[in-house]
Amino acid sequence: PSLTTRLVAGQNPVRIFIDGKLEVPRDFKVYNEEAPTLVFNGLKDGEQNNIRFVKIDFERPVLLQMLKTLYQLNIQSLLLEGGSTLINSLIKQNLWDEVLVFQNPDLNFSQGIKAPVFTLKNTFELVGNDQLFKHYRNETVTNPVLKEIF
Repeated sequence: PSLTTRLVAGQNPVRIFIDGKLEVPRDFKVYNEEAPTLVFNGLKDGEQNNIRFVKIDFERPVLLQMLKTLYQLNIQSLLLEGGSTLINSLIKQNLWDEVLVFQNPDLNFSQGIKAPVFTLKNTFELVGNDQLFKHYRNETVTNPVLKEIF
């Protein structure tokens, strides 16, 4: 993935990813010079061009270390494109404010990893053929509808 604003005009965000043992090949797009990049890892601190390596301790809570670093760098908003392990960790540790759930009514999976369940508003907007549900952590919902995401 590029993790850039390639589909719309505007400044690219800071790309952030976790690579504990620095195994992501350096020729992958996430390392190109299109955007500043933070790599949380367990091996080194340092900077190379647009890439900043931030060493964290994987024996301690990883997400709290990452969020503390982002706060120190004045990064106040984080858009997460993650797998179920990362997303479930954020939910369980209550480290989220807003969830945007895109559902494609034409896409059904018969097997896979069970998605987190949220109490979502029974309202949505259409984005192309997808339904976009918005849920805020501190929101009170009347007549909740349980929806699985993923």
